[in-house]
Formats: sequence, structure tokens, C-alpha cells
Amino acid sequence: MIIFFHCKFYKEYNQTISYLLVNGLFRIAVPIFFIINGFFLDLVIKKNLIFKWFKRVILLYFIWMLLYSPIWFTLSLKNNLKNIIIGYHHLWYIKAMLLSGLFLSIITKKNNSIKKLTIISLLFFLIGILIQYNGNYYFFNDHLILKISNNLYAHRNFLFLGIPFVCIGYIIKKKKYHIIKSKRKFLIITLICIMCLFLESYFNYLYSNKAFDNLFSLLLICPLLFILFYNINVKSNFNGKNISLLSTGIYLTHPLVISFFKHFFLLKPTTLSIITLLTSSLIAYALILIKKHFKFIL
Repeated sequence: MIIFFHCKFYKEYNQTISYLLVNGLFRIAVPIFFIINGFFLDLVIKKNLIFKWFKRVILLYFIWMLLYSPIWFTLSLKNNLKNIIIGYHHLWYIKAMLLSGLFLSIITKKNNSIKKLTIISLLFFLIGILIQYNGNYYFFNDHLILKISNNLYAHRNFLFLGIPFVCIGYIIKKKKYHIIKSKRKFLIITLICIMCLFLESYFNYLYSNKAFDNLFSLLLICPLLFILFYNINVKSNFNGKNISLLSTGIYLTHPLVISFFKHFFLLKPTTLSIITLLTSSLIAYALILIKKHFKFIL
């Protein structure tokens, strides 16, 4: 899904459908990744393995920042510091995951109240929504506020996207919300929430037609989809660990693949999306093999 919204999937065929996918449905990907991390961080925190987790994630971040450095490194100190602090392009996610995980481990040690964690998650999420929507709809027509709101990193960061969904994943595990009795009822509720996501996206298409990372509906649909797929038993020759590594490999390498094909070929968005997915999958598989000798690559 991340590949598809970076390539603007289906744009050459239908602008409306493309917008509903790129700035609607496909935006569930990053929050769900955060939820997955929060869900499994429960065990990491329980076993007091947070330092080991931190070391693995920070190494992953710097390895891939180094691999992408020929692209982002310039003679500008300001530009270089910005990329290192925020994270180059898609690597912001690893930094956000790292900081969100550390926040979760600290706050749960000081006060393991699920109620307080829920309030914090909602508060941060709503602040992010306010910043995003103000940037696109100009609710507060103050120059400084608009300048902040129109900065992508003001709302797409660990505070307003990472922490809320990492905490949601943790809460799901702690409260055992992932254990559902009726899959049919749960599926119906999930489908209704997907419709809400499309409605919100269509509203934004009609009245803003700008890019959206933070959407109201993500707060409902992302946890529901995570729980739904968690409860689906799929028989496969691939174990969960390899699927996770494959997904990570695709995420880490796809911008390089997109840049390569854009530079050497004139491809339409949908074709570029499919070729990037296939190529990134092959590279990701190769990285899984390399990981046997260089474990911090993924």
C-alpha cells in the first residue's frame, strides 16, 4: 500500500478513484505498522528487553541512513542535520517507531494505567488531525500557524502519528481486544468503518484535494483491521517472521526502486506501482538471505 500511494496508483485512469485510494485506503498502512509494533512491544517491555530492542532499531536506522546517504547527503549542514534528525524520506518511520517505543516503555514503567495511556493517545492523535486539517483547510488564518500546519513534519511524526498507534497496539494486547467472539459482526463493523474512511477521503477530495496523512477514520479502521487480520488463519509456507522481514525489506528499498525506474523509464503510475512492488519484493528476499550473515540489515 505504501508503494501504491508513493507511486500515485491509478492516477492515469481516474483521478477520483486514485485520490480515494492514495489519500484514503492506502493511508492505513503506516498506522497499522505502528499498531503491530505496539502490540509486540508489550512482550519486550514485560521481559525488560527494551534496551536490546532499542539497539536493534537504532542500528537499522543508521545502516539505512548510510545506504541512502549518496542521495540525501549534501554540502549543506542544515540539510544534513534535518535528514539525520527527522530521517530521510521514508526512514522517518523507523525514527518515529524508535521514539514511540521509548515513550511507551517509559510511561508504562512510571504509570501502567491503560486509561491514562488511552487519553494520551487520543490527545496526541487529535492534535495531529487539527494540524493536518488546518494546513489544508485554513481554519486558523494566522501566518505562523499556517506555516507550521503546512509543514509535513508538524503532523506526520512520532508524537502525533507514532505514539497514538503504538499505544493502541499495546492497549489491544494488554486488554486482550484482539480476542474476538464473532468474526462476522466484527467484519460488518470493519466494513462500515472502511466506508467512513472513503467518505472522509471523498469529502477531502471535493473540498481540499490535497494530500492527507492524518485522517479521523484511521483511529477506528486501523485497530479494527489489525484485529481482524490477526484472527484470520492463513495456511502458508512462509512463517510470520519471514513475512515481517519481507514487508520491512520492501518498505526500506522501494524509494530506491521508484527513483531508478523514474530515471531510466517513462512509466505510468499504475505500471510503476506494480513493477516497484515486484522488484522491491525480489530485493527484499535477497536481503533476507543477506541477513543470515549481516543480521542488522533488516
